[in-house]
Amino acid sequence: MEKTTGFIRRIDNVHEISIPSQILKDINIKPGCPLEIFLNDRGDIILRKYTPHEGAMNNLKEALQAMNPSDPYYSRLKDLIQDMY
Repeated sequence: MEKTTGFIRRIDNVHEISIPSQILKDINIKPGCPLEIFLNDRGDIILRKYTPHEGAMNNLKEALQAMNPSDPYYSRLKDLIQDMY
């Protein structure tokens, strides 16, 4: 699914572009967050959050769902998962 943002950026002299802070905020990307870069068949550039251990992340999410919110480790695990995404 594509969504028009209305933002247009130029590549600067060192071949970099800046991503508008509102986009980063909307998709919860923080400074230092690793991104993967993909090219599709149409030549589009796709940026995606890099998660090296997707299976482990799913296990953490399942563990969080199984936990009681009053468990002392619940909020710590929830924060950890949010920081990783």
